Amino acid sequence: MKKVQQQTPPWLKPLLEATFFDECQAHGNAKNNQCKYYCLQCIGNPFCACCLDDHQKHPTIQIRRSSLSNGVKTRDIGEYINLCAIQTYVANGKDIVFLNARPYTGRPCGVINTCAICHRSLPTADFKFCCLSCKRDAIYRGFPEETFTVEPKLNTCELNDNFQVNQLLAPERQQKIRKLDILVSKSTVMATSIAKEIPVNVSPTTPPMFNHMNSRKRKGIPRRAPLT
Repeated sequence: MKKVQQQTPPWLKPLLEATFFDECQAHGNAKNNQCKYYCLQCIGNPFCACCLDDHQKHPTIQIRRSSLSNGVKTRDIGEYINLCAIQTYVANGKDIVFLNARPYTGRPCGVINTCAICHRSLPTADFKFCCLSCKRDAIYRGFPEETFTVEPKLNTCELNDNFQVNQLLAPERQQKIRKLDILVSKSTVMATSIAKEIPVNVSPTTPPMFNHMNSRKRKGIPRRAPLT
């Protein structure tokens, strides 16, 4: 169980158990005092917009309310957790995932695609879970091929490092590439010099002279020789 818990981020369980949209105790008189932000680094209590200055340069997410349930934009949380197989919903034109399972009246009849944990109906078979908590429970139960780990993306520095490693591991290949570049350069120079030596006539060609005498010649009528 401990090994399975290590596969989930340390902030996930506190996030799913937190209570959002309460008034901030530190900024009770402020206009935007709803606690709808969460810091993934501090892993504390939710806070309001006035408390954002205390979490500068920290990974923070904003919780949104849709259908009386708490959700988060996939663009915000997708950088820190793998959202594969979780059903996404649209709220105010933005794709979100719900934190916890929403209440429902039971498993509807005739529904083929349902959540693997809470059996809530899903639109397509492309999704297995309706929320973050259901996918977490699936990982706890040992579902194969389910993970919250985000695949790392190679940045520019890593790409340059890999290029330098390839240069060190394949010097013969780099030498062949340099020779090929030299041959291409020589061919380009030769083609340019040959093109300069060949005179190019850019004036239009003179049309042939029109012979009016030949144009008037017609085949005459055959005549019979006189009788002798």
